[in-house]
Amino acid sequence: MMGTYNNILLAVDLHPSYDEYTIKKAVDFAKERNAKLTLLHCIEGIHAYGAVQGYQLIMEVEQQIEQEAKKALADLGKTYGIAPENQMLVQGPPQKVVIEKAKAMKADLIIVGGHGRHGISLLFGSTADGIMHHAQCDVLAIRAKS
Repeated sequence: MMGTYNNILLAVDLHPSYDEYTIKKAVDFAKERNAKLTLLHCIEGIHAYGAVQGYQLIMEVEQQIEQEAKKALADLGKTYGIAPENQMLVQGPPQKVVIEKAKAMKADLIIVGGHGRHGISLLFGSTADGIMHHAQCDVLAIRAKS
């Protein structure tokens, strides 16, 4: 039987092919428990080692990616009734960011989406697998329907 959860962190992938099944399940799970649900999306930076001439272009692309992610996260929040103050967009490696943010917000549960492949790290993806092994709270992995 699952414990009592009051503060849930949902790590979301804003890629267009992301299956919203995970989000729907997480929202229902949080509502059933009257728990606070926070959305978190991580943006990994674009790396260009030694590309001095392309630096400005890289910065512009990163800004565009961030703006698109902000809009997508806001749209997702609006669709599922999650207030803007419960939406986080953070730059950095997803596994590290999710674990740090969960600890900082004192989350008692992290929810991650899975992929329909085989083997634990393939089933949940390497990021979700890393979160499961390093988080200081419970982790619920929801397998994608597709």
